[in-house]
Amino acid sequence: MTQAQNQTPQPHGRHSAGQPSGAQPLDRDHVQQAQAANTGDACFAATPPMTTIAEFSDYSDAQAAVDLLSDSGFEVGATRIVGHDLKSVEIVRGRMNYGKAALFGAGSGAWFGLLIGLLMAIFVPIGFLGTVLGAVVFGAVWGAIFGLIAFAAQGQDRNFHSQSTIKASSYTVEVPFDRARAALDILNKGR
Repeated sequence: MTQAQNQTPQPHGRHSAGQPSGAQPLDRDHVQQAQAANTGDACFAATPPMTTIAEFSDYSDAQAAVDLLSDSGFEVGATRIVGHDLKSVEIVRGRMNYGKAALFGAGSGAWFGLLIGLLMAIFVPIGFLGTVLGAVVFGAVWGAIFGLIAFAAQGQDRNFHSQSTIKASSYTVEVPFDRARAALDILNKGR
């Protein structure tokens, strides 16, 4: 179990040492209001009406709350963790040039060649090792060529490589509104 899974969300205003500071389970009044608002709202026939029982500033805290529900015997099959105010974050990893483009392309091609080589070696009765190594080399060469072509096509507009990810500013834990009281009791009691 990770450190985040050992942390227990606490109600508003009651954060003890070692507890996640972003945990904000909602009170019973809020759950009852949400239940009343969701009573006649059937957006999707297959999805039960949901209500928010807790809000977190970090995904690992929301995950820890669902883990707590699960460990306490709560049926989490219809529980959702919803990220709000999504934003795209691009982490720049370094400068890109023709050598690196060829190297990254060769690496990707070699992995693809390994996969194809293993599949071919299963069905072709010729030497296993020769088939796999040949496919890896073939994939690396073509990967390097395609990596160079892709980098040249971009020109000098993008001479760096990066990794993109999606982040949310907050996360809510939602459960079916008819089971919200039980979930809220579990979150408020903790482990």
